[in-house]
Amino acid sequence: MRYCDLSRADLRGALFNGADLTNADLSEADLREGVVAKRDKKGGLTQVTHVPMAASGCNTIFKGAKLSNAKMNGMIAISADFTGAMMREVKLVRAHLKQAILAGADLTNSDLSGANLEGADLHGAIIAGANTVGMDVRGADVSGMIKEPKGDEAKKMSEIGASIGQHILWRETMGKQGQVGIFDNLDLRSAQDLSDKPLTAFRAKNAVLCGLDLSKSELQGAMLTGADMRSCDLQECDLRGINLKDCKMQWTNLQQADLSPLKLPDGRELWADLSGADLSHADLSGLDLSRVKLQGANLTDAKLNNTKISPKMLPQLILDEQVEVLKQA
Repeated sequence: MRYCDLSRADLRGALFNGADLTNADLSEADLREGVVAKRDKKGGLTQVTHVPMAASGCNTIFKGAKLSNAKMNGMIAISADFTGAMMREVKLVRAHLKQAILAGADLTNSDLSGANLEGADLHGAIIAGANTVGMDVRGADVSGMIKEPKGDEAKKMSEIGASIGQHILWRETMGKQGQVGIFDNLDLRSAQDLSDKPLTAFRAKNAVLCGLDLSKSELQGAMLTGADMRSCDLQECDLRGINLKDCKMQWTNLQQADLSPLKLPDGRELWADLSGADLSHADLSGLDLSRVKLQGANLTDAKLNNTKISPKMLPQLILDEQVEVLKQA
C-alpha cells in the first residue's frame, strides 16, 4: 500500500495491522471509531451498534504519509511508525499511540487531548499549537520537540522579531541604518510574516524557522546551515548563493525559487549549497538544480516534475525507489 491514495476515504474501523503505508496519502481520511456489520438472513449486512471499534494500525508503517486533517480519534496505533509524517490538524483525541514512532512528524495544530503516547518516540516532532491536555507522554522521548513558546521564551522570540526588523532596515538602506542580523541557534518562528522581505546575507545557523512563510523573499548569500526549515514556504524566493547545507527541509515548497549562482563583484560565482539537506517530500518542481551543490541531499519522495539535475550529481543523491527506476531507464 506504499504511495496509495486514500485521501478523504472512509476507513472507520479499518484494520491496518502490519501494513506498509509509506508515503501514502490519507489526507482528510476518517479513521475514527467504526461500526461492525454481520450478515442477515437475506445475505445483506446488518449494523451491530453495541460493539464500537476503532481503526487499528498496530505495527503499521506510516512513514512520510500525508495525514493532515485526518480524523483518528480513538485510533489504536500501538508501535506504529509515523516517522516524518505530515499530520497537521489531525484529530487524535484519546488515540492509543503507546510506543509509536513520531520522530520528525509535523503535528502542528493537531488535537492530542487524552492521547496515550507512553514510551513513544517524539524526537524532533512539531506540536506547535496542538491541544495536549491530558496527553500521556510518560517514558516518551521528547528531545528536540518543537512546542508553542510560553512565558520568557515567548517574550524572547518577540524581541528576536524586532531584531529581524533591524536587519531588513540595514538591507533597505544599504547599511546606513539598522544592523546585520545574526540569529544562530535561535527560534525565529515569532517572525510570522517574512514574505517578500529583503533578507540578503541573513545568518541563522541551526535556527528554527519551521512553518514560516518566506515566499518571494530575497535570501541571496544567506547562511542557514543546519536550520530547521520544515514546511516553510519558499516559493519565488531569490536563493542565489544561499547556504542550506544540512538543513531540515521536509515538505518545503520551493516552486519557482531562484537557485542559480550568485555573481560576486570580483567575477566569481557563489553556488547555492544544499549538500546534506533533507528535502524529502519537498516541492522542487520546475527548478534548475544543475549548478547547485547537492552532494548527499535527501530527495526521497520529493516532487521533481521538470526539475533539472546534473547527471553527474545523481549518484550522490538519496533518491526513492520510483526515481531510481527512472534514473536507470
